Order: sequence, then structure tokens, then C-alpha cells
Amino acid sequence: IELVESRRSYNVDITLSRFKLSYSEIVGAIVSMDDNVLSLEAVQRIQSVFPSKEEIKLVSTYRGNPALLGHVEQFFLTMASIPGLRRRLRNFRFLLEFSQVA
Repeated sequence: IELVESRRSYNVDITLSRFKLSYSEIVGAIVSMDDNVLSLEAVQRIQSVFPSKEEIKLVSTYRGNPALLGHVEQFFLTMASIPGLRRRLRNFRFLLEFSQVA
């Protein structure tokens, strides 16, 4: 089941295909700010496809079986499940950028 607009879904899917991690592993690396798992480039890619507030609302209000959702919708649902994840991702990027300068 696809809820996200097809062009957006296609772009997100292409970006996510570059990762060899599960969505929960990506979230775990963001939460723990693990630079052994995610590089600055990877964090920037995740930021570029992070769900908007509208997309989070769209997938969060879905009441069917989550396993039936498309890949992008499952990714958005995983991202939406962690409060403050957008802020954590921004902080992680800052940390990675700062460590490259230092």
C-alpha cells in the first residue's frame, strides 16, 4: 500500500537503496549518534529524505497492517516512531561536521 506521492516515493526509495541497513538500524544509529554506522554523507542523505510533518501524519494515521505498506511508508513510519528524531538527526550532522573541522 502506497500512501506517499509517487515521485517523492521514487526519490526516497532510490536514496534508501544505497543503505545496507534496516530502517531500525538507521534509527538506532541516529539515536546513538554512531559515526561508525553513519557517515556525514549518509546523515545528509537521510536528512534529504526525512518525512515532512504531513507525511508523518499521513503514515501515522494509517490503521491497517503496517507490513502491507510500501518501503517508503515503512521508513516514514519508523522515523515517526521516535520523538524528536529530526532534532537528533540535525544534532548528529552538526557533531559530524564539527569533528571534521576539529
